[in-house]
Amino acid sequence: MNDALSLPERIRGRASELAELADGLGLPMLSRDVRRAVEERLEHGRVGVLVIGEVNHGKSSLVNAILGENLVPVGVTPTTSTVIRLRRGDSPTVRVHEGDDSREVSMHEVDRLARDDRDHDLEIVHGRPALPPSIELVDTPGFNDIDRLRSARARGGLPRADVLILALDATQALTRTELGLLESALDAIGGLEGGAELAVALNRIDLVGPDEREAVRDHVAEALAAAVGRAPEIFMTNAKLAAKDPASPDPAVREVARLRAWLRAVAADRDRLLPTRARAVLLRYGQALAFNAAVQRRALRLDAEALDAEIEAVTASIEAHSMDVGALRAQVRERSAEIVAQSHARTTTAREALEAQSMAHIGEASLEDLTNVVPGAIEDAFLAHVRRESQRVREALDELTSQAIRTHGDLARRRLIESTLHLGFRGPAIYVEPPSLAIEAGLVALGIVGTAVMAFGNMMSGMIMTVASPLTTVALREVSVRQARARAKAELPGALVRTFSSLNPAVEEAVQSYVETLLEHLSVAADQLGEQLRASLDHAKSRRDESNAAAEIDGARERIAGVLGALEVMEMPSAPEPTVLH
Repeated sequence: MNDALSLPERIRGRASELAELADGLGLPMLSRDVRRAVEERLEHGRVGVLVIGEVNHGKSSLVNAILGENLVPVGVTPTTSTVIRLRRGDSPTVRVHEGDDSREVSMHEVDRLARDDRDHDLEIVHGRPALPPSIELVDTPGFNDIDRLRSARARGGLPRADVLILALDATQALTRTELGLLESALDAIGGLEGGAELAVALNRIDLVGPDEREAVRDHVAEALAAAVGRAPEIFMTNAKLAAKDPASPDPAVREVARLRAWLRAVAADRDRLLPTRARAVLLRYGQALAFNAAVQRRALRLDAEALDAEIEAVTASIEAHSMDVGALRAQVRERSAEIVAQSHARTTTAREALEAQSMAHIGEASLEDLTNVVPGAIEDAFLAHVRRESQRVREALDELTSQAIRTHGDLARRRLIESTLHLGFRGPAIYVEPPSLAIEAGLVALGIVGTAVMAFGNMMSGMIMTVASPLTTVALREVSVRQARARAKAELPGALVRTFSSLNPAVEEAVQSYVETLLEHLSVAADQLGEQLRASLDHAKSRRDESNAAAEIDGARERIAGVLGALEVMEMPSAPEPTVLH
């Protein structure tokens, strides 16, 4: 290829070669992905900025604050069920994209469509001047929101991202699940070494005491430097206030303005950033294509009868993996039942201990204490148990998910190795399991943690009055402290049973919902497991009577290796020295 061509032209040429080769090998979906990866970056010059994070961490508020207008819905409950892409243009429009179809809708429908669980994306073209037209800002569903994980639309958008903004809640900044989410997201887009940019928004910083903010920031910076190799730019924001009053002198509002300026600087560097990103993505697709070509070539060395037998063996291996998943599903359900039973037992123990302590207090309490102090103390003790139990259930579900995904990944890897060994081909481990499946599994393992806390949180106001109201009423209507104590002791056990028992259905519902989503993911992953391998084998089978098929695949493999070699030695423009914006 002519070295006199510009870097984007050379990358486009290599992408065309890979897409053509993928089509020739019977892998049209891979061809489409290759073309899209280059089109977005080098044809449209568009920098994809993906805002990710857990549910209710203010991602949508942050997007609105950056743009200076409430374009995406926000609320107390999760409001974003689909991916929303926002970019600046001359003709403001809203379009719904569903598969290959799209239609224009009015801005008034955005709120409803954003909450709709159907498998579609929204594209909003706006006229706000806050960001340059080359920036596409993408709001995503929360990764720990069960209902919004099913379609995996946010994860599907990851490979198209060039910049990640991780939204954290400053009051609980950078949990283990958030750190894992970020690592998986970076892996999905090729990592920082692939030219990706990363920023962190420590949102709701107003809820952290002024004396503690720098400590929180330092903790996040140190943890990220250890995890991803360098500390990203960190912005301590109050997105809600910035969206409401962008002219506020509050430092957390000024931080949103600084984040906006950082994004403008990234966009100004797009002539370096986008070719680097396109090259990194093409290398990943090229490696996957090389693996599939090797499988096809080995398959063609077999005679027709042997190839049919080996395809049956591959199919059997994939089906055996489905049976493995069936056993895994049973294990997951068994472990989830244990989690529920353990939670119930802890709740019973806590109730009995609180009842004993409360009875002792009631035996010594004055009428005033029975009215004011004892109910409040019981409420505090109950809420403390709920907080502890929420965390315990979270940790148990987290471990259950991690174990299931690890086991599923091991099963998947083993079955795919068995499948390829049937064909006499042993590929590098990185190619054995399709990268997209590894990404999906990692994000589900990290994303569905946290359901119990949300389920419990909505119940508190109703629960605590189960104890407080009877005790207060008893104390007020009795004429003597002795009668009040006796009546309180009679009422307390039942009130505590009703209160603590109300936790059990919440735990059961949260765990069941959580596990069903996990099992759904495992089933989908199993169904997708051999998709590329099947396609490659079917393509080889369709060509086994062609005398030139083997030679053509050999030629394709040589061309793929040449494209990968050319991509690897391409000299990329060096990144500028990092500038801290203040």
